[in-house]
Amino acid sequence: MKSKALAWLAALALTFASAAEPLAVRAQPFIRQMADKHGFDAGELEKLFADLEPDERVIKLISPPDAGGRPPVYWSEYRDRHINGRIIRAGMRFLRDHSGLLARAEDEYGVPRTIIAAIIGIETRYGSYLGDFLLLRSLATLGFDYPPRAEFFLGELEQLLLLAREMQISPADLQGSYAGAFGMPQFLPTSARNWAVDFDGDGTVDLFSAADAIGSVANFLKQHGWARKTPVAFKVSLQSGATPERLLGEDIIPEHDQNAFAAAGIIINFGSDLPYQGLMTLVDLVEEDQEDEYRAGTGNYYVLTRYNRSNKYAMAVLDLADEFASRLK
Repeated sequence: MKSKALAWLAALALTFASAAEPLAVRAQPFIRQMADKHGFDAGELEKLFADLEPDERVIKLISPPDAGGRPPVYWSEYRDRHINGRIIRAGMRFLRDHSGLLARAEDEYGVPRTIIAAIIGIETRYGSYLGDFLLLRSLATLGFDYPPRAEFFLGELEQLLLLAREMQISPADLQGSYAGAFGMPQFLPTSARNWAVDFDGDGTVDLFSAADAIGSVANFLKQHGWARKTPVAFKVSLQSGATPERLLGEDIIPEHDQNAFAAAGIIINFGSDLPYQGLMTLVDLVEEDQEDEYRAGTGNYYVLTRYNRSNKYAMAVLDLADEFASRLK
């Protein structure tokens, strides 16, 4: 496995080092598609891509650890990074400063204000760090020079151009993350076009404003199936001889009932939410030097993973939201 990863990385490096054609030339089929499919001026797009160079930082940041990317971050470290006194204090200020907007979003979309605040806090520290990568360059790099997910990122590049045209701005002006997300909630262009909302009613959708970020996060979760007043996850404990691997799979779709958990030797701590009768998924929060932590996730947990596919991310959102909730009582 390691040798395959190294070979893949070497081939990727060779793509950067010896590509016979500059990115602008390789983008020609994409440019023609945008002109034919969406009526863009091919000449204007050629000018846009003319001086664009791949960003090798983007490839390194998105690559898995065994292919030369960043080292893995395990659950405890990840949780401490995103749930600490500084972030909790900033989140409580955000909750106070935007209490009216958050209350309205909770009422209209059914998503707790604490969940909305937790997502915006983890994504951009409430707008204090929005990312400094040029989205056009990042998405072009990933679309043309990252084979594992080229199709996905070319789709996001397409959506970026459409979004910029709708916003009447140059796509070269938008900045955000290395993976192409932007604004306070870090929406990808597809998410921005499909689920961002004008929550303050000023006639424009501005994901760099707290109001539209709050409404857009809530709308995203609702449109992906968020169930009002429904738990997100429960802590569990493993009995001696438990076999949690029986409930782990490729995806985290809730498909196991309480009997399946019991048969695997897993006790669910329902607390005050008893009785919960819905299907659940077993969440494995991977640790490095200690036993993994497991939890039982509901349908709402699955919805959180539509925002970000990482189990660590979704559970950190829940834990941060719980910290807020305990202080709001």
